[in-house]
Amino acid sequence: MAAVVALFGQEQPPVRILKGELIEWQVRGLAGELAVRSEDHRVTRCRVLPASHLMRAGIRIHPHGVRIGDAVEIIGDFREGENRCSVQTLYIRQGEFRRLPPSPANGFRLPLYARSYLDTLWLRGSLTYSGVVSAVDDKHLTVRVRGQGERSFTIRSDTMFSDMGRLVEPSGLPVYTRVFVRASRSHDGSLEALHVAWGEILRPGR
Repeated sequence: MAAVVALFGQEQPPVRILKGELIEWQVRGLAGELAVRSEDHRVTRCRVLPASHLMRAGIRIHPHGVRIGDAVEIIGDFREGENRCSVQTLYIRQGEFRRLPPSPANGFRLPLYARSYLDTLWLRGSLTYSGVVSAVDDKHLTVRVRGQGERSFTIRSDTMFSDMGRLVEPSGLPVYTRVFVRASRSHDGSLEALHVAWGEILRPGR
C-alpha cells in the first residue's frame, strides 16, 4: 500500500492522503512545520497553517495535543512538490505507528493498517457518481449525472461531506456544485450517499 494515496483516480491531484509516523513537530501557536516518515521510510515535510484541522478521536484539538511519535493520516495539498505539502486535516490514530522492515525478496508487504480512518472515509461504498447538484436538503441529495439524468441519494446520519478534502457540514454544499459521490444500495435498493466531495480535489489538471 502506498504511503501517499491519490484521491479519485490515477492522476496525481493536488490533494492526497499521507500516512506515517510524526517525527518532527515544530509548531508555535497555530502554525509551523511537521515531518512524517512513511512505512517505506520516506520523509515528507508539511506546513501547518492556522486553518489546518487537527483531529484526535473525532475531536478537533489544539496543536499542543500533538506528539512526536503519533501515527498520523494527513489530507494534504501537494502543489509544492512530491515531498512537500500543506496540511488541510491531520488525524491522529490510536496506538503506535508500526514501521515495516524492507520488503522481502518476494515483494510482499503487509498493509500498514488493517483499517484506517481515511480508508473508511474514502473507500467505503462500491458505487461512484460524478455530476452537478440540482437539489439538496437534510435528507436527500439530487445530482444530475451526465448520460444518466438525475440520481437521488438518501443522506444518512453518518454521510460525510468534504470540500477540498476537509470535512464540512452538509449546509456547506451549494446547488450547482460539481461533486463526487460514493454510495451504496440500501436493503430496498435505493441509493445512500456515504461520502460527498467537491472542490479542486475533483480537478487534478488545475
